[in-house]
Amino acid sequence: MTKFKYIRIALISIITLQLNLFAQCVIAMPNNIGKANEIKIIKSNASLVTLFLNGAQVSREVSVQIPAGKSILKLDNLSPYINQSSIQVKTNKRLAILSVNYQLNHLAKRESSLELKNLESKLEQVQEQLIEEKSNLSIVLHEIGFLQENRKIAGANTTVTVGALQQAAAYYKKAITKLKSEEIEKNRSIKKLTHQEESLKSQIQELAQEKSSPTGEIVIKTEAPTSTTYNLKLTYVVSNAGWSPSYDIRAQSINQPLKIAYKANVTQKTQENWENVKLRFSSANPNLSGRAPILTPYYLRYPRPIAVNSPRVKLMGKEANAERANNNLDLDIIENQTTVEFAIDTPYTINSDGKEHSIEMSTIELPTSYEYYSAPKLDKDAFLIAKVTEWEKHNLLEGVANIFFEGTFIGKTHLDINNTKDTLELSLGRDKSIAIKREKVKSFTTKQFIGNKQEEEVSWRITVKNNKNVEIDILLTDQVPLSTTEEIEVYVKEKTLGKQNNQTGQIEWELNLKPLETKELILTYRVKYPKNRSLIIQ
Repeated sequence: MTKFKYIRIALISIITLQLNLFAQCVIAMPNNIGKANEIKIIKSNASLVTLFLNGAQVSREVSVQIPAGKSILKLDNLSPYINQSSIQVKTNKRLAILSVNYQLNHLAKRESSLELKNLESKLEQVQEQLIEEKSNLSIVLHEIGFLQENRKIAGANTTVTVGALQQAAAYYKKAITKLKSEEIEKNRSIKKLTHQEESLKSQIQELAQEKSSPTGEIVIKTEAPTSTTYNLKLTYVVSNAGWSPSYDIRAQSINQPLKIAYKANVTQKTQENWENVKLRFSSANPNLSGRAPILTPYYLRYPRPIAVNSPRVKLMGKEANAERANNNLDLDIIENQTTVEFAIDTPYTINSDGKEHSIEMSTIELPTSYEYYSAPKLDKDAFLIAKVTEWEKHNLLEGVANIFFEGTFIGKTHLDINNTKDTLELSLGRDKSIAIKREKVKSFTTKQFIGNKQEEEVSWRITVKNNKNVEIDILLTDQVPLSTTEEIEVYVKEKTLGKQNNQTGQIEWELNLKPLETKELILTYRVKYPKNRSLIIQ
């Protein structure tokens, strides 16, 4: 028995030694073994946003401690509108990026935005006021009912004096008037608070829908050679964002250059807020195809005869339309677009609320000459035209412009850059200090018959006066009629040194007027046509 006891003690000692050795081996193993499948959640903020006319590219930078070996990183609470093909991940060290995947999380709940929290707090206050006002209204209505039920001031056998009756009537009138006023005021207050409650609920419902929508997540699988801190730069393109250019065009006087404030109107509903980010504005459109156009053979064909009432007519019509559609597809691929990018140094916060944020990018001063223009036959007012040069150096884009002259808002115009010449012409509105009059000179307006022809002569006097205290240049235009047949002959008799365009019949006078100077122009023309015809020549 003693022999077996020693054997058992020896076996127990061997087993204990093996267990200790195994435990030491486990402790000595690297920490990342068994943790390769654990997901590390990374919080990140946008640092740079490049806005396109339609869409935006968001850049995020993070520093993260990654152990040696394989790891899985996840950036959560991102936009659900990310273009998966556009995601890029870069690092400054020898960190291998094994895969990058984008997914939607329908279970995660977005944290309530500050705007939503403020709205919910305001709604709670309004609802408390509403309950209080309804309670006050109930008390007022109860007091009115009490007065109405207790209008009798004596019993059946009691005599009421006139004085007591008058006193009671005066009290009742005063009390009921006050209570009715309170009732009206309470109803008005309840109506106003109810309207506020409905508006707040609508706003909260709209923001709550965003909160309940899925969040975007980017999962990155990496393999690190050593355990250290790695810097990752993540970029992706997201929809539901964009910018549009607009301008404030200001002219202080006709002796000063034009100033143009170049602005970007930014909107975004990407469901991720951009806090203190640097902005860039690009005229590029990432949705446009980058494929170069290729010409396809262009075949000449004689038109095929089509029989009347043939069942083939409709079918052949479809084939012809399909052929034209294919040709149009090839032509539609051609895109002529120059990319321009503007960088803004000042950080901005753009929340995902769909509101328009106007950001002034730059203010430029352009060489400008000013000229007045008038066509008194159509409108007797003079219009100030700014002729801007060197505008093409500043990469202006097509957009809406607000025009200010001498500190006064004149109106809006559309800045059409694509259809302009070397000189950009902008109308700065009417100037009432220039008086223009166009009147017919009766003594020179005649009608006579010569053989089988009749001849009419019409004369117009145009008077221009500069009531300003500065010298101005003005372009005046008028016209003479044009003949469409050999039977009608038109002769310009007098145009006071005006320049005539024989193709359009337009007469132009380029005038320079000193302060308070007046000039008079005469336009006279004759029209000869058959006497058996009638013609309106004015």
